[in-house]
Amino acid sequence: MRFRILILLMSLLAGIAQVSAAAPERWYFAQNLVDGQVIAYTAKGETNILLNGLTERGYGYALDEQSALAILNIDGTPGLFHLTPEAASQIPLSFDLAVLEDELIIRETHLPYVFMQIPGDASVVTGLLVNVETHTAEMISPTPVYFGQDSLRFSEDGQMLRYVRQGDNNSTWHLVERTLATGNEHIFFTIEEDRFARIAADRYGEHWLYGAPTEPVTYLLISPDASAAVLAEDSERLWGIFDDNVYATPLNCLKNCAIELYPFDGGSNLTFVVPTSEGAVVPVHMSDASQLTAFDLYSSSLVNITPDGTASLLGYWTSLSVWTPFDEIFSPDGRWLLVVNDPENPTLFSLWDTANQQTAFEIPYTEPVEILYDDGGILIYEGTDITYLYLLSDEPPVQLPHSDQGHYYAIADDGSILFWQYGDAMPPGLYTYDAATESYTLLIEAAEVLIP
Repeated sequence: MRFRILILLMSLLAGIAQVSAAAPERWYFAQNLVDGQVIAYTAKGETNILLNGLTERGYGYALDEQSALAILNIDGTPGLFHLTPEAASQIPLSFDLAVLEDELIIRETHLPYVFMQIPGDASVVTGLLVNVETHTAEMISPTPVYFGQDSLRFSEDGQMLRYVRQGDNNSTWHLVERTLATGNEHIFFTIEEDRFARIAADRYGEHWLYGAPTEPVTYLLISPDASAAVLAEDSERLWGIFDDNVYATPLNCLKNCAIELYPFDGGSNLTFVVPTSEGAVVPVHMSDASQLTAFDLYSSSLVNITPDGTASLLGYWTSLSVWTPFDEIFSPDGRWLLVVNDPENPTLFSLWDTANQQTAFEIPYTEPVEILYDDGGILIYEGTDITYLYLLSDEPPVQLPHSDQGHYYAIADDGSILFWQYGDAMPPGLYTYDAATESYTLLIEAAEVLIP
């Protein structure tokens, strides 16, 4: 489970990937500007032409294993399309697509619903609610929506949307619950505050934590039934929320810093002690009650802690050495974590296995690294020249052949790697690469990746 931190110093987004034993075959989406086609395809070579008349390079966002949203320019007219293996369905919009500025910003999904951000000010923007079953879209509110830390959530059953909306002036913020079937909304709590409200929600918006700007800070736990309980008046600790608990972590702490967790179900509180800190540590991951991973905001270190006080330094994350954003260095299921061994002059990068509480491997560091977690394994990019494949086994990562004019972009269900060749070292197009035979197989000639 992922923690939601009640500060704007970083964005730690929650997400739990659940992989079914009978998962559907994965489909990908490509574009061919030579033939003007949008194509659905599999790693086995199955293809379906979804659209003709593509005149400009499109872009999009995968929703699940077999669908995506994309902005496509067909016969000179841009449109928002829902893509599946069999069809591309246009979703009518009431505004000029130019405002999207070549980017689909997906804030939250609970299919068939997708909540998109229409770009504007960094914190106050307008939202678009899309239904990919009915192929409809509507502005969620006539007033701006505040997208602070975890300030928008679909309910677990997918029937409600809960979010924070700005009121009629800059000092009013409403917590709103919307019934998706009818569009009816009601305000279940109102905040009066001149600045952006410091608020965060658990995964489904059942609990909202608000820190009122009093002295000391007053922390409220708010529910959609309009109840609000004062948790604490506390300026010595930073409070945050995640799926099953709220937590409090000390500020300006250098030694024996106790992180307290308070379960929503009334169970026993948990305490994890960080032996040393450079000022403030925040919890960032907890797979169960036996271990917690915390991040030091000042030293950039990640530490694994157990309830008996044992602490293990896992490594460091900085934006200079790890190009993957902080909220993506954990795998979606929380098991794997990419770190480097030094925040300023790294010589190694490594992958930590939270399930077994051990390092899976270490590799010499030469350039900033990025990581792509896929269902079948992990791709690690070191600079632009080196790509490693790790198949979640006891075997070490394999270095894939280098191409100045190509990019490995996904791991297929059968363990093959999808490769986009965009130069002339091989005929341009999309390929699969088999690491066992060290061979490439052409899937779609002249095609480009639309959505991996």
